[in-house]
Amino acid sequence: MSEIKVDTLTGKTTANDITVTVGATATMSLEQGLAKVYALYDMTSPTSLTTSFGVSSLTDQNVGLTTFTWTTAFSDGDWVGSCGGQDGRTLGGHPSNRTTTTGQFNSRVSNTLATSDDIYNAFSILGDLA
Repeated sequence: MSEIKVDTLTGKTTANDITVTVGATATMSLEQGLAKVYALYDMTSPTSLTTSFGVSSLTDQNVGLTTFTWTTAFSDGDWVGSCGGQDGRTLGGHPSNRTTTTGQFNSRVSNTLATSDDIYNAFSILGDLA
């Protein structure tokens, strides 16, 4: 098995043009497959970030509802997010608004009874940065 050790990868044509090939024909852009924003957060009083990347601020809106603002905006609202609770009581987190923006994410967390709940939660976002 071969091993490559580098400090920086730069595309040959443009800086962000690196293609990953998996198998004989499956390819994707390396940049598109990387999480641009993620956070592990505690929604109990007071709401706080445990660890994060790309998050500039968070606002506790209500029980189970937190708004996160990005450090760097996305190029459009067509990003994808994934959430999940870290407590046995949680059903999980999910975007709370149908319309996404380039700079914010509203997370709503519910318990197994589908009632909004303040617990530990995490999310990651993939998309194209501006």
